[in-house]
Formats: sequence, structure tokens, C-alpha cells
Amino acid sequence: KTNTASAMAFGFNPDLSTWSPFHGAVYAIVEAVAKIVAVGGEAAKVRLTLQEYFEHLGTDPKKWGKPFAALLGALRAQHEMGIPAIGGKDSMSGSFENLNVPPTLVAFAVATMRANEVLSPEFKYPGNKVVMIPVPRDVQDLPVFPRLNKNFERIHQLITENKVFSAMSVGRGGIAAAISKMCLGNNLGFKFTSFIPQDDLFKPLYGTMLLE
Repeated sequence: KTNTASAMAFGFNPDLSTWSPFHGAVYAIVEAVAKIVAVGGEAAKVRLTLQEYFEHLGTDPKKWGKPFAALLGALRAQHEMGIPAIGGKDSMSGSFENLNVPPTLVAFAVATMRANEVLSPEFKYPGNKVVMIPVPRDVQDLPVFPRLNKNFERIHQLITENKVFSAMSVGRGGIAAAISKMCLGNNLGFKFTSFIPQDDLFKPLYGTMLLE
């Protein structure tokens, strides 16, 4: 018998990666790690594996720049967060006639934790408060990593102290999608007590966490 559990999560946004393979890779890792933190895992103990999938490169320097930019973004995130990728796979054959796959770097995060400390995302009790832990972004639209790392450390501490009843990382669909998912499961609704502009409700704020 064992009380050890394996936590696994992934991150990838094809629209973001098409706009910037560098940013797509950075936020793929941030998203995957945030999901691990949301279930009670410790960010510093996460290990990554990366799945890369790109169009046929041939001899076009611009095409070669896409996987290069994605790998630089992934490397930047790993250095900033202090976690390694210990495996991965690549394919440069995602082309058929005139169709090409979007620049793809999917991050898979894996960590071990105690099974009895795993946290599920649905709201647990009526009347509880829900707080948002945001992550600021710099002029290059990248997360401020020192703040992100401190957030993840503090959230993990709060979860281990049994002060958090449910948690959800914000991703595609934004705050609105995350809150909606948290309302499912125990038939508990939610009411905003502070105004959030409608555009901000649907932004993919990767790294931002919602805590009950």
C-alpha cells in the first residue's frame, strides 16, 4: 500500500503559439505547472517532458526559426522557474500539401504528492470567499517570474495548511471559464463582489490562480 500519487498536467494554446512560438512555449510550461499547483503539488518538484510538432522545415530559415524560438521560450521558463525537462519528443513532418500544423510545443508536467492531500477544483462550502492571485506581466508580455514563483510557493503552503478548499488555474476561457468549472460538482454558485471588465473575464491569464 502507498499514499504516493502521481500528478500530471499539460499546457498548450495553438492560437498563442501561432502568434509567437516563444510565448506559446513559455505559457505552455506556466499553464502545466499551475495545474499541478492547483491540485496541491509543489512547483519546485515538477519535472517536464516536451512534445514538439512543427511543419516540414526544409531549407527555409523562417521555418527553422519557429522551433528555435519555441525551444528558447521553453528554456527561458525552465531557468526562471528552476525546473528541468527530463524528456521529450520532436517531429518536423507536420505538413500535408498546403496544410501545416501550428507551431506546437506541448508541455507535460509531472510531480509526486501525497494522495490524501490532492485538492479537487469544485467549490466545497456555501458562503466561502474566493480570491484571485494574479501574475503581473512585463513589457514583453511575459510573466514576472519572481512573483509567479512566490505565488506558487505561498499557494502550496496554504494548501498544506488546509486553508484552501478548492483551487483552479486560469487558462483558455479566462476567469469566466475557471469560475464556471468550479461551480460544477456541488451545485454551488458564485457571485462577484468586485467589478472585473468583461474583456478581462475571458483573457487566458496563465499563472493566475483562483482559491476558495
